[in-house]
Amino acid sequence: MLSRPLKGFLPSSTPPHPHPDPLVPADPPEIRPWVCLSGSQGTLVAEQIQVSTLATAVPMLWLRPLLLVWQGRVWELSPSPDLLWPASACQPAYAEAVLPWLDQAQPHDPHQPLLQQFLQHLWASPADLESPP
Repeated sequence: MLSRPLKGFLPSSTPPHPHPDPLVPADPPEIRPWVCLSGSQGTLVAEQIQVSTLATAVPMLWLRPLLLVWQGRVWELSPSPDLLWPASACQPAYAEAVLPWLDQAQPHDPHQPLLQQFLQHLWASPADLESPP
């Protein structure tokens, strides 16, 4: 048994690295569900970051917009600002519906306020929201 580290094998001043590959994250990424916010004229697909019930009596979802299906096109919205929306208006996003949209997605021009226009339309007419099946 060796009483000292082998010279050149492990420097005595630096502790060993916790992972053999420094590019591998220590913790796996968190898997977050995707939800849809659907109206009669379009659908917003978003990543659900967190559920919040502290500020209001109505549960709210912290959402990160991903895709917008509106005006006959599919827009990729990343990066876009996160939003807070009532949980009752959101539905689960299923792979069968979302995967075809990913192939059709076009980059979004940040100078066009598509997301804001879509959300204003939904907010102005809440009866236009499609209820979950």
